[in-house]
This record gives sequence, C-alpha cells and structure tokens, in this order.
Amino acid sequence: MNLNIFINTLYLYGRTIFTAGLGLVTLSISLKALGHEGFGVYNVLLGVVSFASFLQLALNNVTQRFIAHRLGGNKKNEISKIFSLNILLYFIICVLVFIGFKLTEQFYVKSDLKIPSAYDEVFIEVYNYVAISFIFTFISSPFISLLLASEDMKLYAAISILDAVLKMLASSVLFLIEDGRLLIFAKLMCAETLLIFAIYFFLTRAKYKNIRFSISLINIPDVIEILRYISWTLYGSFTSVVKVHGITLMINQLSSPAIVAARIIALNVANSVKLLSYNFNLSINPPIIKSFAINDHAHAYNLVLSGSRLTFALMWIVCAPVLLNMNYLLALWNGNLPDYTASISKLMIFEVLISSTSAPLASAARALGNIKWYEIILGTMQLCIIPLAYVLYVEYETVESIFYVAVLVNIMMFFVRLKIVSVLTGLAVVEYVKLTLIPIVKVIFVIAVLLLLFQMYFREGLWSFICFSIINFLITVVILISRDERKMLYRKITGR
Repeated sequence: MNLNIFINTLYLYGRTIFTAGLGLVTLSISLKALGHEGFGVYNVLLGVVSFASFLQLALNNVTQRFIAHRLGGNKKNEISKIFSLNILLYFIICVLVFIGFKLTEQFYVKSDLKIPSAYDEVFIEVYNYVAISFIFTFISSPFISLLLASEDMKLYAAISILDAVLKMLASSVLFLIEDGRLLIFAKLMCAETLLIFAIYFFLTRAKYKNIRFSISLINIPDVIEILRYISWTLYGSFTSVVKVHGITLMINQLSSPAIVAARIIALNVANSVKLLSYNFNLSINPPIIKSFAINDHAHAYNLVLSGSRLTFALMWIVCAPVLLNMNYLLALWNGNLPDYTASISKLMIFEVLISSTSAPLASAARALGNIKWYEIILGTMQLCIIPLAYVLYVEYETVESIFYVAVLVNIMMFFVRLKIVSVLTGLAVVEYVKLTLIPIVKVIFVIAVLLLLFQMYFREGLWSFICFSIINFLITVVILISRDERKMLYRKITGR
C-alpha cells in the first residue's frame, strides 16, 4: 500500500466524516420539515427517477477505468480521445433518459404509483424537478470521473463538502415556509444540483487544460472497445439499481409511506457508513487499474488483499459501536422515527459491510476488461433478491424478512465474486483467505463476544458508545492493520 493511497484516503476520509454527518443532519431536518408522508413521497419519486442511475454507474466505471488505464500505460495523449467519446455518450444517453422520464410520467407515475391524496396536486411537478435534478447530477459525472481517475481527491473532497453544506441549507429553508414545502424542497434541490454541476464543469476545464472535448478526436476502435466494455457494465449497474429502488417501490406498494420513510432513513444510515469504504476504494481503484495496465500483477494482488482488509477495518471501526447502540443513536438524532427504522438499519449495515469488503475484488475484475460473465452471474444473483424478498414478505408480513434475504445473497455473492476474480486475474484464493478473511473473522469473533458482554452489563447510551468505540478501534487496528501500514500512516499524520 503506497503513501499516495494513504494521502488520498485521508482526504476522502475527512470528507466522508464531514459529509456523512451533514447528510444525517440534512436528513433529520427534511424529515421534520416534510413529515413522514411528505418525506416518503419525495423519496418514492426519487426512487422512480433513480432507476436510471444504473446508466450513470456504468458510465462512471467506464470513464474512470479507461482514463486510469491510459494514465497507467503512459498514454496521456489518448486521454482527450477517451474523454471526448465519454462526453458524447453522456449527452446521447442524457437525452434518452429525459425522454424515458416523460414516458414514465405518463404511463406509470400518473396512473399506477401509490401516492397519498394530500399530494395529488403537486406530485407530478415534484417528479419533474426530481427528474431535472437527476439530469444535472448525471452530466456532472464525466467531470467527477476525470478528477477521480487523476487521483485529485483534494478537490473532489472540497466540492463534496460544499455539496453537503448546500443541501443542508436548502433543507433548513423549509422551516421558513408554511405551505407547499414538498414542492419548494424539490425546486431547491434542483437548483443545488445545477450549481454543483457548474462548479465541476468550470473547475475541471480550468485545471485540465490539456484535456479537451472534440468530436474529431473520436475514432471507431475506441468506440468499439468502450461499447463492448459498457454493454456488460450496464447490466451489472442495472441490477444494482433495480435491487435498491425495486425494494423501495415494493415496500411502497405493499405497505405505507411511513414504512418507506423507515427504509429511506435506514438506507441513508447505511450509505453514510458505506461512504467510509467507498471513498477509500476511490483512492485504491486507480492504482489497481494502473498496475494491471503495466502488467505489474504482484502489486495489483497486494493492493486487492490489503484493500479488502483495510476496507473492512475502516467500516468496522464505525459499524460495531453503531450496531450496539443503534436505538440510542437514532433517538439522539431524531426522536420521532417510523417503526422498523432501527432493525432495518442494522440489517442494511451488515449488507453494506459484506459488499464493501469485496469492492477491491470488483476493481480487479474490471481492470482487465473481461467482465462479461462477472457481470452476468453477480448481476443475476442481485436480481434474485427482489422475488425472494417478495415471497418472504407476503408469507410472513415482516419488513425485516426483505433485508435478511439481501444479507444472505450478499454473502453468497462475496464468495462467487472471489472465485470469478481468481479465474480472471490469477489471484490466489488461499492467499486471500489467509491474509484477508481469517483476520476479519478474528476481529468479528472477538468483538462479537465483547458486544454480548456489553449488552448484558451496559445499557445503550453515551458511555457504552464511547467505551465500546475505543475498545473496538484498538482491537481492529491491532489485528487488521499491519505494523508497516500503521507506521506509514503515523508518519503521514505527524509529518515525521
């Protein structure tokens, strides 16, 4: 693990702590301002629109992968070609997505979507503002991908913090308004995403003057290469999005907006935790891709092994104390929460822990470009979550059953992913188990015993959270972070 990865991780970790904290504050403010029903309606409409985010995820992966690959292979003269081609793809897909939103409005949102009668007059207008917000976020993506592939994490972290602050301010404005808060909220979010897009656009143009957009730079071989890669990435991204938002819509149709609100809150809690691993993986993905690009497989394997281990460590340091004190923390954050919020949040954190730990494996699979069977097998497994969850929900009528299914399927996907990556890249499964999984299991076992003792002798509260956090941190660092990695991190923090 090189020093540059640690530097980028520190930038992103600081960014994550700040934005996750602000995100939870923003969530609490918007929940209070909109009420359970209004909050649920907004997020159901957001869920409809967000089905298109699989296109964004796929294009993000493609843009970052090909730019990082060209940088790693000392082909900087080709970056403008790749960037120009991706800008053109984003524009074409953006037009198609907008048409899709309007068709969805006519044939689903207006006729079949279950919305409380109190919002009959405004929900279509809210839907349109949410759709426009998505478009602005979508067209920001190639400029964000350029920053990430170039490992310019400091600038990305700064803009992300500004984004979180603006969202919090927009939510706070709602308390100054008596009527029509839902529509005003949608308009403010739309304006905020436009501003963030403008910042990414102008800053990247100023910073990367040697990278320019020109249709004349686009050539047929690059088009074929990217389309071949993106075809399978689209399927994997599609299944990920369908799983997340399909579950939300299923809960909306089978239960009530209040339960949807509980699901959305739990999703935000889990995503706040996931940001810790996501941002670490943002810093480790480019080096993995670049190592494979120059055929330095030994270094790439080392990055995957240490990346999975450190990803789990970063998340477990936060997750374990949160899991022990979930009810206390949620009550401290917002005393008026829907039923099932705590139980759903715990299960979703387990799901995020499993999927995030395998993220470096996914990077290794995508680095070589041969991703057809990887995406087909794992994507299909993800799709199976929805019908299985539906059957269990209908049978037992408990919301938690949906998320038990998701946890179990993610465990199976982890080992399937490991086997596929071993076949694609030559990564030794035995070495991965020995150097990554066994230390992780040791930490889980030790902390699980301590967690049971804390539950027996301590009530949930501030002291329980602080004491358990310290003990969990020390045990996790000692077992999962090697002496050399601790020394490197110490030198970076102290400047020695």
